Amino acid sequence: MQPFRLEQAPLIRIRLVRVENECHVLQIDMHHIISDGLSIELLIRDFLAYYEGRALEEPRIQYKDYAVWQQNRESAFWQEERAFWLEQYKDGYELLNLPTDFRRPPIKQFAGSLRPFAWTEEISGPLQAFCQTHQITPYMLLLSCFTILLAKYSGQQEVLVGTPVGGRLGVDTEDTVGAFVNTLALRSRPDGAKVVLDSAGSPGVLPACL
Repeated sequence: MQPFRLEQAPLIRIRLVRVENECHVLQIDMHHIISDGLSIELLIRDFLAYYEGRALEEPRIQYKDYAVWQQNRESAFWQEERAFWLEQYKDGYELLNLPTDFRRPPIKQFAGSLRPFAWTEEISGPLQAFCQTHQITPYMLLLSCFTILLAKYSGQQEVLVGTPVGGRLGVDTEDTVGAFVNTLALRSRPDGAKVVLDSAGSPGVLPACL
């Protein structure tokens, strides 16, 4: 693996390593700026199709077609989207200020670490059952819990959480390889007086959702 230079195409490298006469390893190194998670699945699917001798259908559109459409910010679609988000944050927003043992750097840093963990069936099973009973998604429930935790740590009444979205609009882009992923800033107000479910036990409003 070597660093990519973004001004030089292609931003993908492929190498076939011969282990034995009939044993090979296909190595792919690709910059994230040209692909998202679904794109990797599409590439694996296409490589397997070629390996099995199956023909591939042409994609409905190329990523460059999507890029040209996205750059057309004067269209009615983009004007409507822009107006919506400007309305959501017209009064500004409050930065999350978590208590830490170090001072926030003057220049934002993106270095971080991972804490992997696995859920057992004892945890995931009841969670799935709870969501099905109350007609909510696990994402909604976990996002609510996460924002409540951030609110308790920070003491703030408003929390912004960035969440990635697929960004693929319509069926035309389902089979297109490219970087469609986007990040949405979700504003939540986890008030202590709110509850996950109302007193009647029917589907309620989660405290961390818009």
